[in-house]
Amino acid sequence: MSSHSDIAEALTAFYKQVIRHPYLEDTALKCPPSAGWNTIDSVALRNLGKSEAVIELLRQLPYLKADGQYEKLLVQYETVAIAYTQNLSIMMEDVNPLPGNSVYLTEGVDGEGFSLILDVEKGD
Repeated sequence: MSSHSDIAEALTAFYKQVIRHPYLEDTALKCPPSAGWNTIDSVALRNLGKSEAVIELLRQLPYLKADGQYEKLLVQYETVAIAYTQNLSIMMEDVNPLPGNSVYLTEGVDGEGFSLILDVEKGD
C-alpha cells in the first residue's frame, strides 16, 4: 500500500501533465491546503460506504476543477474530472458502485468517456 503522500504526489504529477492541454488553464489544478480540504463531505462518502482511509486521502488530494461553479472540466474526450471538494453527485457510483476502499477520479459521460478508479488499499 502506498502512503497518502505518495498517492497525492503521483496524482499531482499526472494532473500537471493533463493541464498541459492547450484548452486547460494552469489554475485548473487545485492543490489542498496544508491541513487538507475541509469541504470534503465525509457524511455523504460514508453513506456511499467509503472507508475512513478513503475519506482522509480525499482530503489530501489535488483536484482538477473548472473555475465556473457549474462547469465541468474535461480531461479527455467525454471524460470529466471529479473534484470531491464540492457538493456533487457522482453518477458512476449510482450506476457502478465501487467498494469502500476505491473512488472514481474521473467519470465517463455520454457512453464514450473513461472512468479512472483509485484503489486506496493497493495505491493504484
